[in-house]
Amino acid sequence: MRTTAWLNVARAAARRAILVAAIALPVFLSATTYAGPAPAQTDATMRLSGHVLPALAHATRQPQSWTKWLTGSDATDAQSITLTIVLNRDDEAGFQQYLRDVYDPASPIFRKFLTPAQIAERFGPTQSAYDDTLAWLKSQGFELVEGSTNRMTLAVRGTRASAAKSFAVTIDDYAVGEHSFYANNTDPALPPGIAVHVQAIAGLSNLGVPHAPQPQRMIRLVFGTAVCSLWAVAAGEAFKAGAGAGSTYNYYAEFIKCFKNLEGKSPYDMLNGSDPPPPAWQDANGTGQTIGLVEFDSYNSSDIADYIALIGLPDAKINDVSPIHVNGGAGAPAASQDEVLLDIDTVLTLAPGAAIRVYDAPFAGGASFQALFNRMITDHVTIISNSWAYCEDQTTLADVTSIDSVLQTAAAAGISVFNGAGDTGSTCLDGAANTIGVPADSPHATAVGGTSLTQGPGHTYGSETWWNGSADTPPSGQGGFGVSRFFARPAWQNGFTGSAMRSIPDVASNADPAHGIVICNANEGGCPTGALNGGTSFSAPTWAAFTALLNQTQGSNLGALNPQIYPLAASGAFHDAASMGSDFAHVGLGSPRLGLLHQKLTAQTTGAVDAAVSTVFAYGYDNLATFPATADGLLLFDDGATSGYVVVTLADAMGNFAPGKTVTLTANAGAHATITPASAVTDISGKAVFKVTDLTAEPLVLTARDQTDGVALTQTAKFDFFVNPAASSSIVALTATAAADGVSTDSITVTLQDALGRPTPGKFVALAQTGHSVISAPSP
Repeated sequence: MRTTAWLNVARAAARRAILVAAIALPVFLSATTYAGPAPAQTDATMRLSGHVLPALAHATRQPQSWTKWLTGSDATDAQSITLTIVLNRDDEAGFQQYLRDVYDPASPIFRKFLTPAQIAERFGPTQSAYDDTLAWLKSQGFELVEGSTNRMTLAVRGTRASAAKSFAVTIDDYAVGEHSFYANNTDPALPPGIAVHVQAIAGLSNLGVPHAPQPQRMIRLVFGTAVCSLWAVAAGEAFKAGAGAGSTYNYYAEFIKCFKNLEGKSPYDMLNGSDPPPPAWQDANGTGQTIGLVEFDSYNSSDIADYIALIGLPDAKINDVSPIHVNGGAGAPAASQDEVLLDIDTVLTLAPGAAIRVYDAPFAGGASFQALFNRMITDHVTIISNSWAYCEDQTTLADVTSIDSVLQTAAAAGISVFNGAGDTGSTCLDGAANTIGVPADSPHATAVGGTSLTQGPGHTYGSETWWNGSADTPPSGQGGFGVSRFFARPAWQNGFTGSAMRSIPDVASNADPAHGIVICNANEGGCPTGALNGGTSFSAPTWAAFTALLNQTQGSNLGALNPQIYPLAASGAFHDAASMGSDFAHVGLGSPRLGLLHQKLTAQTTGAVDAAVSTVFAYGYDNLATFPATADGLLLFDDGATSGYVVVTLADAMGNFAPGKTVTLTANAGAHATITPASAVTDISGKAVFKVTDLTAEPLVLTARDQTDGVALTQTAKFDFFVNPAASSSIVALTATAAADGVSTDSITVTLQDALGRPTPGKFVALAQTGHSVISAPSP
């Protein structure tokens, strides 16, 4: 920044005058500020537009310190500042044409994605542009902290004073309400030879700092403990009665099985909410996919190892979860570690075959979405999930457009990106009404909103609504929604919204913590913690995991989803807004019917029902599929009320669902079970659900048949109905008295009955007494 000589002299004289006056007029000085001369653009510099915060219009600039007045500098000048420089592509028009073609089904290069290195080589930034920009930054006193192999971003560190001088700006302190921040009040200027390469400089302000939504949790530990304790005891009786003497039964292990299923969602829960057939959809588990998680906090690996053990994955799975530190990393786990754990645990549950890379950066100090996203791109992840945000009213046009520019590179490389839409409805994290978050606003990523999912019998899809927990006790949250103040409506949203601006969310999935999942965190209660976790911090990694399954079954990466899924809105591939009693503004296209979405994306038609591919799956008491079982099947009480469910899913040889087929379920000969209904027609997801009860203790083998096509399914479902627990008892002696001579005996009869007044055989009974009599066999 240049200043004329007379102005320097005048400023020095003014400071001397103020020093004298300060002795007599301290009150006057304390109320007076001096902003200094306005930075001037010279013939040797070019200013980059869009870098001044709109929020400055209603912010209060803070008074400068006495030191700044008297010496021209103070401690704020030495404050460390990290900037991310986003570079321009050299052939932007060519890049945009490629981006259109690679997502055009009629194009010969449809989904034939270039690598990040090939994109940089073909469209830029060039190596010389990158090197020249870095050299100039170093000449200004900045040090490189994070470069990029595709040359799209440069993260550098310096001081506020060096940033102000280098970019010819004034960086002052401001306040909005109780929130203090620093910001530049003019656009940055650079030498023309450097400015032509630079798209944006992120970090000149710290008003917008990435935050995770407040944890969305529901505590249900007491309820789960009570129910599962009773079940573990009752199931233990049945196990020992069936297994005989010498058998062992692990009450604690069965309690944990019950708890994690009753209090949280198993893999079947979340998958079936999206309608693929259990237990695995087309044998997909995410193998071959790499999911990158954006984090501004960290985690303890022991908590991940505990969760892996809890859900029954191999211990070696921990080797597929890798922390990657960007800009020095986030440091030790802090207040938002549950956010990190929720992201990881969700992917482990839904796509256990995928590799997980956890990219963490410093929560403050200039960590940027641009640097994190670009590092993931150059590391060749296949999917990105992000649940962190700041608000559009906290940032600039240059910031959001440069984030979207980086995400365009992700789309061009075939990388799918998902951002949580937030947990506070149309209000942003900073309390601003009708404001959405960054980077959920980016058109080149998929914004994921929140729903509340209720399941039907046998873990089938029941019903779904837009998540609105504002009336819960305590209030939980709401699925984020709204329109951007920066981005115009993308072409693929035409006809879906009347707004001229980009609308979020694009899609949705379960975010309601009342129907959430458990995690493991030793610092907050162990494994599991006893709380259910939700929010769009759950929805975003859910969609990332779903896409890992889709990529695996497609045989290639889908890349950016929005241009591919919006045309499928009316195809049946989604539980749409109308089915939820909502609208596009709140839930976007809705939640996925994953199998149908796969079928539509591959343009397959459903063939003949395949007996071997179709599935028959049994669910036990209260829909819990992992309760104790004997060789004869899942254990259920023979009370005529405890229900088992059988879910029959018809599919063709390719795993595509077969709706509209009549299915029957038949028990083995001589069985006494009641099966309802007598027959059922498969729904849009190829499912038919049957309820099974029994008043007789007996094993049950159930066979399904597609009556429409005359196809008997290969799989069977098994239940082992066992004697109902005792509900009442009586004890009587044969005679009222007997001589106390050590020889005379009496017989004692204990009778047990269930709640229906029926005998309950097979129970172990022990007698306890006071006095000195001797109890002979049987004991017990």
